[in-house]
Amino acid sequence: MFRKFLEMPLSYRIAFFCGALPLCSGVSVFALWCLTRWDWLVLAGFWVIGVGLIFVMVGLTALLRFWTLSGKAASHSQSHNRWATAICLATLLSNFPAAIAIVVAVSLILRMSTVFVRNETAHTVNQVRVFGGGVDEWIGAVRPGEVAEESFWIWEEGVLELSIQRAGVTENEVLIEQVDEISAARTTVTIHSDGSISADSKFPHWRD
Repeated sequence: MFRKFLEMPLSYRIAFFCGALPLCSGVSVFALWCLTRWDWLVLAGFWVIGVGLIFVMVGLTALLRFWTLSGKAASHSQSHNRWATAICLATLLSNFPAAIAIVVAVSLILRMSTVFVRNETAHTVNQVRVFGGGVDEWIGAVRPGEVAEESFWIWEEGVLELSIQRAGVTENEVLIEQVDEISAARTTVTIHSDGSISADSKFPHWRD
């Protein structure tokens, strides 16, 4: 397969390269960002999209030249050239939906808020619930020494609160006094051994 690719005209190889390189680069940068959450990768991703657009335009031009020249080839080669052109065109054009999907995914991930509930008491805390800002998420029971985690999106402005039940009594704790659609907070709630509750929220630097 690779040998046949190398035997293709230079214009075709340039076109395919211009489609495959930005596509693979964009997916790789996105995958690495999902694993590491390094901020500079977001900028790198937008750079890949911008440069990738130029590559796609160059690739389409090269593919058009290949298609024009292939029309002069022998009839038995034209069927192969049509398939090759279709594959290359699909590779080039797939950069657009891939870029849109990655931008949407990054936007959703950056907007996601997460609450961690750490139970340092000797008793199970029941009916743990996070609500407010259009959110109503049930975490359930958190056993002694356990850390429960829940991620969600804030859909409207409001107050984010935590509700727990201990000894049959429901208690509410304000986690964040004001949240909105781009809060993207990481909140750690600690239920201390003396029964007190503390909450520490961290926001991404881009909200500052």
